[in-house]
Amino acid sequence: MVVMAILSVVLGSVVLSMQEGSDAWTASMESSTLDSKTERTLDRIVRLLEVSSLGSLDPDLFDTGDLTSDLGFREMVGFAAGSVQLGPERRLTLVLAPGELDNDLDDNGDGLADEQRLVLTETVGGTPRSIALAKGISELLAGETANGLDDNGNGLVDEPGLCFDGTGGTLNIRLSMEKVTSRGQLMTRTLETALTLE
Repeated sequence: MVVMAILSVVLGSVVLSMQEGSDAWTASMESSTLDSKTERTLDRIVRLLEVSSLGSLDPDLFDTGDLTSDLGFREMVGFAAGSVQLGPERRLTLVLAPGELDNDLDDNGDGLADEQRLVLTETVGGTPRSIALAKGISELLAGETANGLDDNGNGLVDEPGLCFDGTGGTLNIRLSMEKVTSRGQLMTRTLETALTLE
């Protein structure tokens, strides 16, 4: 009986240790996946915008100091007669994910409330088309709540999960993405960068 009791305690400890190791590995993988997704999304936005002309961006962004999650831009496609030639307007827009309503609830059942997706709208051959570039973008940047205050201390108020603002010739880009882990916990990652345009 004593041997059986000792054996059950040892086996219980081994099983518990294995479970904790498995949970830690899963959490690490989920964290790494969200980190990579956030980095790829921000890189994709930067690649789209770095070939844009500063003059082609929505002017209010730089004139008023406002921020936006809906940015129109035009790519520089060449030079002619000493001036820059621009392609057709393209637009990055943050929209609610399919099945979501703007009501602070998880309407589409994926564990995230009011999550957004990033859409690129462009005209190809005279036909407008929209392409979803990323999903799982937070409704608001990490640390913010919709209360008219700067909750995360970055100098901006109630900024969306993807936002652009401009100062001088610099475009600031901020992005928060989220996912629900296998243990039902909300995980969020935030990245930001500044892009100098001409």
